[in-house]
Amino acid sequence: MPKPEKEAGQNAGFYRRMFSLLERMCHHAPDMIWAKDLKCRYLFANRAICERLLIAKDPYEPIGKTDLYFAHRQRQEQPENPEWHTFGQICVDSDHVVLNSGKPGRFEEFGNVQGRFLLLDVHKVPLFDENGEMVGTVGCARDITEERKRQKEFVASEALYRAVLMQSHDAIVLLDRETLQIVETNPRFSELTGYRLNAGSRLDAFQLFDDSPENLRRLHKEICTNGSLPPTVRKIRRADGTTLYVNRSGSLIQAGERQYLLISLRDLTIEMELQLTMQKDLVMASEMQRHLLPKLPKNSRFEVETVFAQQSFVSGDWYHLEWDEGRKILYGFLIDVTGHGMTAALQTASMSVLVHEVMDQVEHLPVSGRLAWLNLRVPRYVDEHSFAAAMAFELDFAAGELRYSSAGITDFLFNGLRIPAPGLMLGINATESYTTRRLPLRQGDSVCFMTDGISDLLTQNGLWEQFAAVNVCESYHAGKFGGVVRDDATAVCIRVKSL
Repeated sequence: MPKPEKEAGQNAGFYRRMFSLLERMCHHAPDMIWAKDLKCRYLFANRAICERLLIAKDPYEPIGKTDLYFAHRQRQEQPENPEWHTFGQICVDSDHVVLNSGKPGRFEEFGNVQGRFLLLDVHKVPLFDENGEMVGTVGCARDITEERKRQKEFVASEALYRAVLMQSHDAIVLLDRETLQIVETNPRFSELTGYRLNAGSRLDAFQLFDDSPENLRRLHKEICTNGSLPPTVRKIRRADGTTLYVNRSGSLIQAGERQYLLISLRDLTIEMELQLTMQKDLVMASEMQRHLLPKLPKNSRFEVETVFAQQSFVSGDWYHLEWDEGRKILYGFLIDVTGHGMTAALQTASMSVLVHEVMDQVEHLPVSGRLAWLNLRVPRYVDEHSFAAAMAFELDFAAGELRYSSAGITDFLFNGLRIPAPGLMLGINATESYTTRRLPLRQGDSVCFMTDGISDLLTQNGLWEQFAAVNVCESYHAGKFGGVVRDDATAVCIRVKSL
């Protein structure tokens, strides 16, 4: 009879082999396969979705990240080209549909990926643990771009043209290829736009689409050259003079000896209203985050100026400043949580609560001890894929000393010099010890602490020496940094007026 230890080892080996087999099967499957947690962060992604949608370097990169992370990275590759990456921008949020309903769902999701249109047939189901608790979603998707293209070409054939035109739930317009004159529409077009083609009436694309003639001619050339026009959000003019957002797509069809442009218009009123509501909510969140920043202390001994620039509505950065009149010490913290968007902002808000807690013990902890205290508590608020960079500092006007300790914020400026500040990020090693470093503080000294949204710009553009001698905050606000900010940017600049 096998010993329990041996049997357990055999079971563990069996499960490892089965997991490895399942992983290989998923990575070799032609369809996209993934799993996400309740916050829509990837738990697993096979090679197909990494290579064809996320453009991830390997199947491990997506773990802990959301679709928005990769979409943002793709858009930043060609920020001047708004059509470079549009995938999912006008699709329903299918993750939350499944999470909210707790039921499987099937969706069509589409958009441009690296400038090419991609259409996916997506199946998603809720993922439950052994206790029956929902822990996320599992999804698979098949690329049906070419299949759909062939379907459209077939549907657009002369034999089926009439039935499709009249029964379509989308508004359909048939334009003369040469003149762009509208020659026929379906009932849904009249319902959507208010236009009705009567005998002798004339309507062309220049009247219908709220676009410049030059752009319409460019799109006309594109559809005639490529044979199709990928779905794009555009505005149309209704008969009563109002405008309406639609999802416009088109194809070039042959009817007898003539060619026509078949344009499909889908009403996006509800979707655009939801998008505007979400945008308003994000703007409000941005304003609230700025409102919650600490009020800058004022004193005759020093001047303070700051930068707080959110890269995408809300920021993963935060700062704290507090003046102790009795001890004549200006206490400060600078926080930079990895990632962007609402997740990073919420994690940063949690970090700010911790900072306020540690400030209650500030008289008993050196700056390094404050970072160690935070480091022990950070894992409650960030997952294993997130970290937080931080700098704790204090300007002691009574002792004439600057004391600082760093956890991942690598540089700061002091009197025109770039000062290295080594230290491991918070949340990596719970037992990490941090070092308190000191610099003499005199009247006229200046110090600027900054997150990597600013320091990376200085490094990339070779500006450390140029801006070392001036106020970084003032220069940033004046637009003297150049380049595109690809991260949240925060800085705290302090000038000593007297000791």
